[in-house]
Amino acid sequence: MNLNLVLTFSEHPHLTTLCPGIQVGHYPTNRVLIIEKETDVLTGRFKCRKLFETLAYLETTESRKPTGVLMLDIDHFKEFNDKYGHAAGDRCLSRFGEILIKFAQTFRLQFYRYGGEEFVAMAYGYDEEKLFSIAENLRIAVKDSEMDGNYITVSIGVAYCGNAQVLNDEKVIDREESKIGVYDMLVFTLSKQLEH
Repeated sequence: MNLNLVLTFSEHPHLTTLCPGIQVGHYPTNRVLIIEKETDVLTGRFKCRKLFETLAYLETTESRKPTGVLMLDIDHFKEFNDKYGHAAGDRCLSRFGEILIKFAQTFRLQFYRYGGEEFVAMAYGYDEEKLFSIAENLRIAVKDSEMDGNYITVSIGVAYCGNAQVLNDEKVIDREESKIGVYDMLVFTLSKQLEH
């Protein structure tokens, strides 16, 4: 028996981006549950759990492998939350998710919310120079985007893997995350931080 569920996209706006071509109306319940299980409600990006499922799958298949990983961290997000409140922080994450969606549609990137204000992107088919170029364009797009009358910045770590396997043991991600922490969230060329 196939159950159907009527979706209201005003309640689930991220579904239209995740599942292009969906029309308002009936959609199989099991697919909706999978989308909700795998997708962060604030950002419309995959959850961390999906990242590690993807990495585990990549270890067992000969399918296309990512050539790089981007580690993103919204700068001074705790202070933003403290100053403007959690509702503003949620709107900021939602707006940030919209920017990531645009980049995922333009480039071969798959974004995952790693935790809090941290995100990971798996990049496919790019050389090291192009990865840094994409990261810089993303950094600028975030810096130039208004979020409730405020502006934020993001720090991005870039790990080029080339033909090497991106491992599920989190070594690449851990390495980039530690770089971000060690260098005070400044992994590569960043403009001066804008005050929130």
